[in-house]
Amino acid sequence: MDSESNTSHITLKGIFHRIVYTNDENNYSVIRFIEEGVSQPVTVVGIMPGVVQGQHAVIKGEWIYSQRFGQQFKVISWHECQPSTRDGIERFLGSGLIEGIGHEMARRIVSKFGEHTLDIIDSQPGRLREIAGIGQKRIKMIADGWKKHQNTRHILIGLNSLGLSPSLALRIFNRYKDESLKILESNPYRLAYEMHGIGFHTADEIALKSGNPPDSPERIQAAVYYFLYNYSEEGDVYTPLEKIVQKVSRELNVPFESVAKTIGVMERAQKIVIERDRTDVPVYVKMLYDCEVSIAGRVRQMMCQEASHAIEMPNTLLTEIARNQEIYIDDELRSLLPKLLAKQIMIITGGPGTGKTTLVQLILGIMQFAGLSSCLAAPTGRAAKRLTETTGLEAVTIHRLMEYVPQHDYFQRTANFPLDADVVIVDEASMIDLELMHHLIIAIKDGARLILVGDKDQLPSVGPGAVLHHLLEVENIPKLVLTRIYRQSENSMIVHNAHRINHGQNIILKEEADDFYFVEKENPDEILAIIKKLLTERIPSKFGMHPMRDVQVLSPMRKGVLGIDNLNAVLQQLLNPSRESVSYGNIVFKSGDKVMQVRNNYDIDIYNGDIGYIQSVDAETGQMAIDFFGRTVLYERAWLEQLATAYAISIHKSQGSEYPAVVIPLQEQHSIMLQRNLLYTAVTRAKRLVVIVGTKSALKQCLCNSRIRERNSLLAVRCGGNTICG
Repeated sequence: MDSESNTSHITLKGIFHRIVYTNDENNYSVIRFIEEGVSQPVTVVGIMPGVVQGQHAVIKGEWIYSQRFGQQFKVISWHECQPSTRDGIERFLGSGLIEGIGHEMARRIVSKFGEHTLDIIDSQPGRLREIAGIGQKRIKMIADGWKKHQNTRHILIGLNSLGLSPSLALRIFNRYKDESLKILESNPYRLAYEMHGIGFHTADEIALKSGNPPDSPERIQAAVYYFLYNYSEEGDVYTPLEKIVQKVSRELNVPFESVAKTIGVMERAQKIVIERDRTDVPVYVKMLYDCEVSIAGRVRQMMCQEASHAIEMPNTLLTEIARNQEIYIDDELRSLLPKLLAKQIMIITGGPGTGKTTLVQLILGIMQFAGLSSCLAAPTGRAAKRLTETTGLEAVTIHRLMEYVPQHDYFQRTANFPLDADVVIVDEASMIDLELMHHLIIAIKDGARLILVGDKDQLPSVGPGAVLHHLLEVENIPKLVLTRIYRQSENSMIVHNAHRINHGQNIILKEEADDFYFVEKENPDEILAIIKKLLTERIPSKFGMHPMRDVQVLSPMRKGVLGIDNLNAVLQQLLNPSRESVSYGNIVFKSGDKVMQVRNNYDIDIYNGDIGYIQSVDAETGQMAIDFFGRTVLYERAWLEQLATAYAISIHKSQGSEYPAVVIPLQEQHSIMLQRNLLYTAVTRAKRLVVIVGTKSALKQCLCNSRIRERNSLLAVRCGGNTICG
């Protein structure tokens, strides 16, 4: 805290009534402050590390005027103090900080003891019996509350002294309470394991500041976990032993032998699993190993057994079902389908326009005729909504299907309480990661059918594994690979070009076609200017589409002129003139904004990738009302870290979604991400219009770059596949 003295500065004494906003990175805060002897709070702003709501303080600074926010007090320095006036003490006690004291009780206590109130509560709490109506039970509650408050202040000051931001210190205190400082002294690396959002580097910084030795086993263990999870976030299910030893040794600057010894200890304690008899000696986080083994065991069981309920399906019946649903089936499918449906597991894969959804509708008709119960699911809310629209039947997220309980982080549907359905059909299966697949497949009841539907050429799941890709390599799993483009898609240049991109062929542009365009521009600023014009003029006027609700900009990168961050800032200013806003970190959320959920929030049933629109903003409380799929959800300030503006999003985040129109910037600055499957995924997100803006060389690089980073997994091998899949 600054001890600067300046006679021109104004000094206020009072209470930090309510913290409106705190920036974790620089401790800049916006706080409602009530001055002693004044009833109305004022807004104070400035760098104020360590502030706690309800804290009494002396602040020094100056009055400033903001056109946007009005009059504010800019804090230059501050220090904590005990309130000294009767009014200040009453406000402090009535703030709710001390259990057992509300506004009325605070008034009565201060009326009796005046300026000596806090000293009496601290050292002679028994004297509170002198106030009528306060019994021994209430006195104990107040004394304990006062002690707890003092202890909290002591712990938070101790945490702040370690260089922690106020919000991080408060999160640690809320997690560990009175044990906070003791845990940080004994093993600060627990933070990395036990608290979401606190990674190894933050815990390591705290540990080293606290005097932990750089070569401690706890540090090496934490690093092993950290890098294993890092590789899993890149898609790997396991990491070769030599790679993880070298990585940890290099990053921590500790000997190979120390890392290898610690990994051996972790293996014996069953914290990790190492398969030392395999060529590259895979090292697994135990949870991922268990998931892979579990899936493989269940798949082997399902592909070796017939489904419980055989389906008698003569040609005449199949023809009748297809005719009733206005579906065309050729002779090959007519002969193949009964054989595929006889098994407990089946995969349907194909690109856009090849009839995946039509085939699902046909299978649903067959199951209905056979008297079998079916359920439809998808990995995300967006994908489930699309499945509902295309089939006319209710589809839900896999989490909802499995009756996930967010408060306790478990699925109610398990092997002991399986799903009731005879047939479970899951769309967008390329998005299913290893852990989710494990929970799904063990909950399929014995004899029931699991049908996975997806496009194998789209981007793999965000989480570890490439489940659909690996299962397709298992020879004995029944599969139907659709390649023919059906009549309704023959005139779509989106469908044709998607297939051409997938085969590395150059796109075709036809003058008479009005659903696929390539606008050639070289300079990033020129590309940005065209994107702005497309959203404000060309697309709305030619196609009648709304620039926010119908058009989605998909960028391969986050940084740079054409990266997601800059595109969102530019397009927000261009498309949303609203002045109602609330800031969180570096993001300004405005009423009317298009936003995306970036982390699953099971409490409110909103998932990673869901897009909504801000209906209203309360700048005072930081609350926002957001419309997701026609449902209004109230967001507290604490949840704003789960949101991002979504005028532009990454192609990965677009998986499972469809938009009337997509605009895709492509430029050499994106070179690291210019991959064929990335462009293919982006193009297949569009229903009516694709506009690519950029350079021909960047487009060519996408088409030529078919290299897909291999993901380390042994799922296909464990299921009985012929090769080790990367």
